Amino acid sequence: MTVLDDGERVLSDNWSPLRRRLWLAFVASLIGVVFLMVTPALYRARHDWYGIHGQVGLVTAMSLGASLLFPLAALGLGLLRRARSFLNTWSPIALLGAISLAVLMLFIFDRPSAAGAQGFLDAGLSHRAKDEALALIELGVDSGVGQRIFDDAHLQLVSNASTLAEVEREISGNWFSPSAHARADELWRADVMTEIGAAEQRADAQYLRYLHRYDDLIGPNEARALDRRIALVDLDSCLTVGALACVEDKLAVAERLGVSESRLEKQREQSADLAQAQLTALTQRRPSPHFTTALVSHLESELMVARSHERLAGDLAQPSTTEIGTLLEATRRRSAAEASRAAVEAARAAEQARRERERADAVVRREQAAHQRALEQRRRANVPLCCCDGSFSPTCRRGRSRRGCCSHHGGVCGQTACGR
Repeated sequence: MTVLDDGERVLSDNWSPLRRRLWLAFVASLIGVVFLMVTPALYRARHDWYGIHGQVGLVTAMSLGASLLFPLAALGLGLLRRARSFLNTWSPIALLGAISLAVLMLFIFDRPSAAGAQGFLDAGLSHRAKDEALALIELGVDSGVGQRIFDDAHLQLVSNASTLAEVEREISGNWFSPSAHARADELWRADVMTEIGAAEQRADAQYLRYLHRYDDLIGPNEARALDRRIALVDLDSCLTVGALACVEDKLAVAERLGVSESRLEKQREQSADLAQAQLTALTQRRPSPHFTTALVSHLESELMVARSHERLAGDLAQPSTTEIGTLLEATRRRSAAEASRAAVEAARAAEQARRERERADAVVRREQAAHQRALEQRRRANVPLCCCDGSFSPTCRRGRSRRGCCSHHGGVCGQTACGR
């Protein structure tokens, strides 16, 4: 279809203009797709900061709008001059230009800044400040300021850490200033010493032993002081449960580690009082002298506690070890004599029992022999008589009257006539 100058329309079979417009729209669409895919990727590829804290969503949205406007602008430009208007031709082009300019401005002005990093640091957003400062350093924008803010943010994280594990994790990261790293180590050491004091207040010996992993940080003097703290906590724990053997062992450990006598004086008094209390309780529960075996065991326990008291207090216990030892030896002798008498009585009882068993066995054997004799006599009384013709009498038996026996068989003969 062709339009003449006077506006009259005539039919035509020339489709080349329409094909050119369609190809132009297709090419514009491809350009839009490429723009949509490449622009956000280029924006993020400059640094990780752009993908995390930049305007990736806004750039992607603008790229999508531009990719839709490319074919609309191409179709508008493909119209005849008299058919073009602001709405179908120039407005898509204007919007496309505005979006392209906005994307370009984001590429130029949306970037990390020293002021932003400092603002995040002042606001207490340490991780965001570190990301901003690291981007400044790696992009080469205000590297010196970025390094300072990075270390300050690192120090802020160390100061705000709630556990030693968090502090250790932060300090193990990268530092740009040796002085900042040394300051972090001082904060770490102060946190470790605070934890040691809190664990000592809680009497948590297990956690105190765990804190030995920081010996290199706190130094050899504080490490030895930590050992002394652990010894005192262990000693108090043994006193709490009333274990005298444990008390003596931990007291010896504390003395070996150099714990001052002024700090051990209270524990020594408590240990002596504990030993005396246990000794008094044992004395009150002493078994009757008639139960010598139980009394020996009880006196041995009393003697052990009395010796512990004398070692801990440095004076005699009540009762003393001499008194308990004398009573123990006398009880042991009496127990040995009782055991000897009991052994003799047991042997005598065993002999008596053996004789009783032998007499009972003799009675049983006599009864069995009499029974066997009676059985043999009954068996023989029931044996049939042997006749002289070699047959047995059907009616006559040994031990009975022989009158009329074997009268038709030649009389009664011995058993040899019948083959016996």
